[in-house]
Amino acid sequence: MKKSIVFILIGLFFLPVTGFANASSYVNVEISDNYVGYSPEYSISFYPETDLTESTEIIIIFDDKIPIRRLDNTKDRIAINGIYLTEDPQFLGHSIKFFLPLKLEKEKEITIVIEKGIILNPQDPRYFKLHIEYNNKNLESNYYHITDQSKVKNPEIKLLDNEIEINFSVGQNGNLDKYTTTAFGKGPFTFVQPVPRDFIFIRFSPILSDSFTVISRNNIKINGTNPPLSPEIQIHFEDTVTEEKEIAIVVPRDISTRDNIKIVINRITLPKKQSGDAYATVWTSKEMQPVESNVISMKGDYFINTSSIATPSAPDGKNEFYVSKITLDFSVDTGGSIDKYDTYYSKDDENFILYEKPIELNDGIQNIYFYSVGFSDRRTFKEDVKKIEFNIDTIPPIILLESQTKSESPIYELKIKIEDDNFDYAAVTVHNIKFVFKSKTFDLPLYLYNEETTFIIEAIDKAGNSSELSGIIKQS
Repeated sequence: MKKSIVFILIGLFFLPVTGFANASSYVNVEISDNYVGYSPEYSISFYPETDLTESTEIIIIFDDKIPIRRLDNTKDRIAINGIYLTEDPQFLGHSIKFFLPLKLEKEKEITIVIEKGIILNPQDPRYFKLHIEYNNKNLESNYYHITDQSKVKNPEIKLLDNEIEINFSVGQNGNLDKYTTTAFGKGPFTFVQPVPRDFIFIRFSPILSDSFTVISRNNIKINGTNPPLSPEIQIHFEDTVTEEKEIAIVVPRDISTRDNIKIVINRITLPKKQSGDAYATVWTSKEMQPVESNVISMKGDYFINTSSIATPSAPDGKNEFYVSKITLDFSVDTGGSIDKYDTYYSKDDENFILYEKPIELNDGIQNIYFYSVGFSDRRTFKEDVKKIEFNIDTIPPIILLESQTKSESPIYELKIKIEDDNFDYAAVTVHNIKFVFKSKTFDLPLYLYNEETTFIIEAIDKAGNSSELSGIIKQS
């Protein structure tokens, strides 16, 4: 009997299936590069309904439109829960058969990773299915989708002395074609005009866009070759602080699928007085999805940035609480033209005061505001005010016993009060039975079987602090 399974392509597509009650009712699949005509990595997960012993036979049957390469020595290219196969799999038609290299428990997730180079995506985008067979079980997926989405790969920007370098790969549908030429005119006045066929597009972040207004073809090289024409420049968000310039460069030479491209633009004056993030977004006339490069933070001459340094550096209690005393310090990063600076801080909206030494913070919710002012040649540069919040609780709950520990009757009521602003719960153990209370004040009726009855009270707050009080109830 076949079972329907949910098949998920992360970031691409999701098909919900309802009516299933247990973990074995779905499969999760990730495809590393979901492009047509490409060999991606497949990650296939499911939950078995029975325990699987080592050497259990698993068969993955792909749709008959999914090509599979029948390769030798592939046991180190298929892993189950991180463990590679102990012997090569068998490729049978559109299926892969292998034996588990480890023992697996039922209803525990199995993840099969098939590395790149084994499964080929088809040449056309469409929907597909697969089956998983084991121990006479046949699991069938819903339809999953292989798309024709394509994009450039791994754009990286570098900032040199007076030039920008951008490197990337053209992706799966690259094949960028160089320009052609058209001749016109007659006799000694014949002219040759470049006719573009493919373009490379680059859109610069605002801080880089300020570095140029015109770019000559002589200042650009693509894999060592100048383009035949100077690039066209398009301006976005003109005359705003987020203004970005986009250039379209004619491809000067043929570029094959998945080739690497190196673009160098020289005679660029990078801003020295401004600070911001430098990055570029890249695409081509064949790969139209824009892809953002790495980000480089640029520090101008008058740059000033204050960071807080807390000790301990992160909450050391539960629920984002600090249960240790906190010491707060500040660090200031400045540009080369800042001669000196002062840092100011405020606790909980009080007046700002000059920071001179590390600050010790008290229990409670502490809101700290801070900023620095830099000085350069009688000029001041003030950064924006920043805020950091601390939730501090270093004091365990206080347990107050509000009933006497003597009783003239076997019927007794233990009265308890807890003092703590972040109280979570209290536990009382009597006669080897634990009673849990969420209220700060509570009564516990008891029947005293013996002349002496021992009790233990434990109180815990939301930060993880705890305190304990024990005693003996004596019956006279």
